[in-house]
Amino acid sequence: MHVAVVIYAPALMFHLVTGFAVWKCIAFMGAFTTIYTALGGVRAVIWTDVIQFTAVMTGLVLILVASLTRVPSLAAAWHVAQEAGRLKSLNFSIDPSDLTAIWPAVLGGIVLCMAPLTTDQAVLQRLFTTKSSQDCRRSIIIQALLVMPITFLLFVVGISLFSFYHFHPDRLAGMQQADEILPLFAVRELPAGVSGLVIACIFSASIAVMSAGINALTTATTIDFYQRVLRPGASSTHYGSVGRTGTVFWGAMATFCALFANRLGDLALSYNRVSSVLSGPMLGIFLLATMTRRATATGALIGALSGAVVIGIVSGNTNWSFFYYGPIGVLTTLAVGYGASLAMKAPPEDKVKGLVVGYGDPALIAKPGEAEPAAL
Repeated sequence: MHVAVVIYAPALMFHLVTGFAVWKCIAFMGAFTTIYTALGGVRAVIWTDVIQFTAVMTGLVLILVASLTRVPSLAAAWHVAQEAGRLKSLNFSIDPSDLTAIWPAVLGGIVLCMAPLTTDQAVLQRLFTTKSSQDCRRSIIIQALLVMPITFLLFVVGISLFSFYHFHPDRLAGMQQADEILPLFAVRELPAGVSGLVIACIFSASIAVMSAGINALTTATTIDFYQRVLRPGASSTHYGSVGRTGTVFWGAMATFCALFANRLGDLALSYNRVSSVLSGPMLGIFLLATMTRRATATGALIGALSGAVVIGIVSGNTNWSFFYYGPIGVLTTLAVGYGASLAMKAPPEDKVKGLVVGYGDPALIAKPGEAEPAAL
């Protein structure tokens, strides 16, 4: 679902630049990314991510500078954003429907940050390519340090664009929806060469997320289902062929779903809304597995299903902020999953030892200076 949203976003930009129908742009985006992901696998995903990250940061800085140099002054831009409520950062409202209140943002933000690092194959597949658990920890720490300044830069770019179009409302002529505002600025306001670079940045960033998502879906399908259930013991060549077929299949599915992404509303909110619904039960499963020796696989799945049902009830019968969906899903999954597990036979020790916090097997823990055992 989130890959479909990611395909739709640059398709809008492609449509704006070329004039092609949006569905044709979606088809091109999906086909192009699927092909190069099938050819390169996770190596292609990681190296293109490195290049695209640099390009995206450059593009954002160029947009920020270009927009702020075309307003009367920085003080004027600040005043306009403040008057419009764009700089209100601490909203202590207890109204559960208030999307900008600090309480749902903190509670839901914790889940939205923790869930990908623990359960999202698109993130984990990168961490699995590191040489050791120490390198894996470094990767997570670096990501945590980079997220804050990057997020702040994104907010500042949004505020600067808002201020620019406040002083130049005529430059919005022809814009059909709010999600087009950044590519519209790049096409109309930046010099030809620079606008091409920024458009390429948006395009490449979206492709990076899409390729990671397709590769994650393919890996999970091939390893966790096909290899484990349908065809265990086959050759690596065979699984590689199945993986390439899976890449084409999941790329086609995500592209098809992208045709309907415009029904989800604003893209940024849509992306987080989808993530909030899915992240709660998934994080709940992870916590059951790593924090208690008593949880069973069946009990965890029952808990996750219950969490999804409760989220569905809340979202269908209230106007609560979607940030609450994640914490609700986690708590429901933990409570129901643990309760259901208590009604079942406890898992054998060899299934949990070394995998539950505080219940490690000393034989599996490497001493300083020694190579880490494969079992970890």
